[in-house]
Parts: sequence; C-alpha cells; structure tokens
Amino acid sequence: MASSPLSVWMIYGLVVLYALCFQFQRPIEPFLVDKLVKGRGADATLALGRVDSFFNVAQGIGSLIMGYILDKFGVKAGLVVNFLACAGQYFILSITDSLSMLFLSKVPGMMMGGFLCAQTAISKVTDEGPDRVAALGRLTSAYTVGGLVGPFLGGMLGSSGNYFLGAQLATAGSLLAIGVVLLLPSGLDAMVVPEDKNKKKSEDKESSVKSTAEGVPQGWLSQAALVLSLVGTLLATKVITGISNNMARSVQSVILKNDLGFDEAKMGSVMSGQFAFGGFANAFLLAPLTKLLGGDMEKVVRNCVLTMGAAYMLEAAIFSPTLGIFTLGSALTGSIYISISLFLAVFQYSLATSITAKSQSLVPKSMTGTLMGLEHSIFAFAGMLGPLAGTSIFQSYGVSGLCLVCGLFFFGSLPIIQVATKSKHA
Repeated sequence: MASSPLSVWMIYGLVVLYALCFQFQRPIEPFLVDKLVKGRGADATLALGRVDSFFNVAQGIGSLIMGYILDKFGVKAGLVVNFLACAGQYFILSITDSLSMLFLSKVPGMMMGGFLCAQTAISKVTDEGPDRVAALGRLTSAYTVGGLVGPFLGGMLGSSGNYFLGAQLATAGSLLAIGVVLLLPSGLDAMVVPEDKNKKKSEDKESSVKSTAEGVPQGWLSQAALVLSLVGTLLATKVITGISNNMARSVQSVILKNDLGFDEAKMGSVMSGQFAFGGFANAFLLAPLTKLLGGDMEKVVRNCVLTMGAAYMLEAAIFSPTLGIFTLGSALTGSIYISISLFLAVFQYSLATSITAKSQSLVPKSMTGTLMGLEHSIFAFAGMLGPLAGTSIFQSYGVSGLCLVCGLFFFGSLPIIQVATKSKHA
C-alpha cells in the first residue's frame, strides 16, 4: 500500500495541535508556581525545577509503555491514548489550586507521547536516508508551528491574571485531536514508501547488521535489549547532551522573569520567537547545515557536539563575574543571552534529528515503536536530572557556572561518539 500524502499531512497537523495545546501553559507555569508557593525567589525556582523533573519521570515511564503500544496496536491507538492523556492533564491543570494538585496534573502526562507517535508513523512511511531526515525535519517544523503560536497566546491570556484559560482551551483542543485521529486510515501502519528502483542500495556494514536483526525476538525486554545493542552509544550521547540542554533550559524562564524583568506577555513572545527561529532552522537550515557538518551522520553528531560545547564555554566566559565582561540585568545582556540560546538551538535541532535518523536506520521497522519509546524515555530521564541539577547549579554559581558545566557535559560525550565510530568501522 503506497503512503498517502494526506495521511502524512494529517500527522503534521496533529503535531501542530499537540504542540499548540502543550505550549499554551508553558510561559505561565513559572508565574503559577510563584502564586501556588506564595513566595518569591529561590523557593519558587526550586519548586519549578521539581515540577519539571516529576513530569519527566512520568514521561520516562510512559514513553516505554507508549513504545510497546505503538508496536503492538499501531500508530492510531497510540495517538488516541496520547490525546486522552493530554486532555486529562490539561483538565486537572485548569482546576489546580495547590502545588500538590499541580504535581497531580502531571500524572496523566506520562502517556503524552504525541511527537513519539508521529516520529514512529513517519519512519513507517518514509525511506531511510536523506528523505527520512527531511521528513523528520518537517515534523519538527510542524511542532514549531504550534510552539510558535502557543506560548504567544498563552502569555497574552495569562497576562490578564487568568492562569487557567490556556489549560481549558488545551483540554478542548486535545479532545478535538482525537476526532482527527479517528479519520486516519486504519492501514496506516502497513503503508510503505514506493521503492525507487534507480536508488543505489547501501551495502555497508550497517545494512548487514540491520538485516540480521530482522529476525525480531519475542517479548518487549528482548526487543529493547536488541535495540540497545544496535544503537546504545547513540542513545547514550542523547542522554548526556540532553541533560546539558535541559539544565540550561530549566533556568531560562527564571532568568527572563527575575533577572531581565519579563512579564507573562513578554515571556510568551520570547518563547514564540525561539520556536519561530527553530522552525526556520528546520525548514531551511537543517539540510545545508547537515551537509556543512560533514553529511555523514556520525560526523554531523560529532561536529554538533563540538560546536555546542564551545558555545556553552563561550557563554560561561561572557557572563563570568571574575572576568566582568557582562552581567545579567540590562537589555544588552538580555539580547546576548537570547542570541546565544538561538544559536545553540540551530545545532541542537540538527543533533537530535541526526541521532534519531541514524538510530531508525539501524533498527528493524517492526521495532520502531520500541526504539522511539526508549529514545523518548531517555530524553525524559535527561529532562528529570537536568532541571534538578540546573536550578541547583544556577542558585549556587549563576549563569556562568551553569554554562561551564553544560560545556563539560558536551565535551564529555565525545569519547562515546568515538567508540561508536570505531565500532562501525571495526
């Protein structure tokens, strides 16, 4: 059965709606936590980090379950479960009146895996190689569209003092998305991309490894073990760099709110601007940047890691109190801080997309759900440790100390990448 362009575009549309609903509340959450803890400064900052980490623990567990659902019951079933979980989380959030209830709202979020489901669907209907990288890039761009509009509207709605209207709209949007999922063709998981007979077949070692793995073992644990044996080093790289990025991201809203004086509307606008830049990067810069960084996925991953590690080190030097170049608090330093974040985002998108595309090319399609579940679980694990470590380091050592640690994490992942490269050519 040939892949349906309409089905692919429906998947992109669902990702837009998924991101839109999720991002409605993101710029408001720091202000909501402030209100719920009835305090300012360190207590609210640490509470926000704990909420983020709790959500990522739930996501880490749920991603593994979602991967099993995708392989066992298909993409449509996974998407329905996802949007039911979304509606549950946003509904509880819309009636939250305590910090405990805010934590409770994150429990249904363990099964929120809309992007995981979409990545699995795309891998089933695209051929590996440049076509899949481009499709995954467009998928991220689709998320960016929702991420662009969501924070802006959420910030505007929250600036009126109503911190729950965005969650109410997100609940309705998630229920609407379930109706769209039901319109997807029932044979979505059986779709294949028409083979290009003129396309040269790859005969390198990766293909032989993948072909020997086509005898898929029975049982989720056996399948997960096989996936880890094939792409473990790539996933380890994603863990280490993910922790670093989550450390930096966890304090961004705090810096914008406390050090740069951003209100709800400005916070939403900045987040929307970052998503807009990310969408532009994925749509127009991903392909040329991948070529510039070496083309081969291992080279792209290594060069992204080197570039981002160096950028974090530069940021640490710029905001070092000892060097006294800049200190947070002025419009100029705010612009520099945001500009560096945007620069890092370009390479972060390329790094994440390259790791995903490379991993999918090494794993049998019948186990793609397990792979993506593991990958998202690992990403959630990074999201659990990142906020806890990031907020603590930021409280003790400021922006400079945090960026220094982030840079060291990136450079520390280089030996793992080297091991992966050597094992490929062994």
